[in-house]
Amino acid sequence: MRLDHTLPSLPAMYPGSSGTSLYSTVASNSGMAVAPPVIEQSSYLIRTVGGLSMPVEQGSWVVSAGIHDRTQSLYRLSHQELEKKLVWVSPPPWFLLRWNTDDPPVFSYVVGQNEYQLPESMKGQAVLDVGSSFGAFLFACHERGAALVHSYEPWKKSLAILRRNVEQLRERGTTRIVVFDEAVGPSDGAATYHEAAKRSTASGVALPATSGGTRMVSLDRAIERLLTGSGKDRVELVKIDCEGAEYAVLRACKSWDKVERVVMEYHRGPQDLPALFQASGFVVSTKVDQGDRGHLYAWRGPSRAPAVTHAKPMPRTPPAFCITCSQHPERGEAALSHFREQGLDVRFFEGLYGPELGVRPTREATPGYIMAPGHTGCFLSHTALWRALAMMSFEEVLIFEDDVSLVPDFKTRLAEAMSELPSDWQFVYVGGLFTDAEVSEKLSQRVGVVRYPNGTHAYLAKREAILHLIKTNQEARTHVDIQISQNSLPALKTYVLVPTLARQHTVDGNWPSTT
Repeated sequence: MRLDHTLPSLPAMYPGSSGTSLYSTVASNSGMAVAPPVIEQSSYLIRTVGGLSMPVEQGSWVVSAGIHDRTQSLYRLSHQELEKKLVWVSPPPWFLLRWNTDDPPVFSYVVGQNEYQLPESMKGQAVLDVGSSFGAFLFACHERGAALVHSYEPWKKSLAILRRNVEQLRERGTTRIVVFDEAVGPSDGAATYHEAAKRSTASGVALPATSGGTRMVSLDRAIERLLTGSGKDRVELVKIDCEGAEYAVLRACKSWDKVERVVMEYHRGPQDLPALFQASGFVVSTKVDQGDRGHLYAWRGPSRAPAVTHAKPMPRTPPAFCITCSQHPERGEAALSHFREQGLDVRFFEGLYGPELGVRPTREATPGYIMAPGHTGCFLSHTALWRALAMMSFEEVLIFEDDVSLVPDFKTRLAEAMSELPSDWQFVYVGGLFTDAEVSEKLSQRVGVVRYPNGTHAYLAKREAILHLIKTNQEARTHVDIQISQNSLPALKTYVLVPTLARQHTVDGNWPSTT
């Protein structure tokens, strides 16, 4: 196959975002080539790989080879050591992180590793977050159904991304989040920072300034504000990121009797820190993480820690993309409405419309079949998306076509099925053109193997699978689902979900075909 003209530029994959990129795609008899991306100005959406600057989609990140700092001077581990210690969790695309800071590992510590030992449900709870940074702890509280969170973050470099993330959280749940651009200290007044707090985390607690400075409120006042806002007489949880010079904040607080639980990260903590909370009636447990860095947990009640979830990633849906085309906007609009009903955050990728590419029907490699222009456009759309994803940092993705029809409660059922997948899976049919009777082997209640699977309306792929799909599909010789089934999947660890969680409006006869 040869196309002698340049295909239309693919649009930004996250409309309205900063740091977007455009890809110009050319198809030829030697395969497809992706032109260098156009990179717009952005303070935290660019990473460097192999000496080349590449765009990173909002909310995505990757750990570079070599050294990655957890807290710079205090906690330094090699990439391999970090991989062993962390439950790596990538945030959803709409939740922003700053590259070349400690935001990525912090998100994994807080959300994946659950380092603050949060319970599985925080429904109805009032929470005080002192030192919110970019909002990882807020994300965890939001996912667990907290009713109200007061967030304190005085550092302007963190406030911008924090407010953006809070705005997104508000649109996606019932948790009320109130952000205060104030420091929390031993008394009301003005504040100055401990220098170490000017990293991307642990910036919410401060000491009094001799003159000028940022607004500061006492921890007592912050607790009282939360009680007033929640209408309660007790605060269920106070979370504090604390630097060694700032324990005066804890000692000055007189409102501990109004607090049920305290979780905090400490550095260079004094020996009397547990005694400070025990004197206020808390049961205390500490955990040393590295040297003089650790966590303290204080709670009311019996001398045992409350039930928590340890080092367990919260159920989540991988970053999701949907291929659509502007020539049939009604399909994209229907898909968007369907995804919203399911509570899914899906980015639309505008594909290539075969009839407008000047492609004539060609005979397939399979005798007796014709490769229509629409089939070629579908093939090119999938391969273009794969090439775009290869330049990003996602480790696994969920890909839809815009005529997909998902089962009710799709997110929960997908999370349950993914928990049963072998850890080394590479490609998974979430939907497929096969019946349960064609499943040749059942590995578990929800996972099986099909000898000749077809269908590309809903599938999961890991990064190594995406790269293999690109390598093994340089020319469009037949329908994309048949070609990847024949050319690509024999070398990949491929599974199907049983029963499948997605059908196809076109195949079911509900929508006309566009091919």
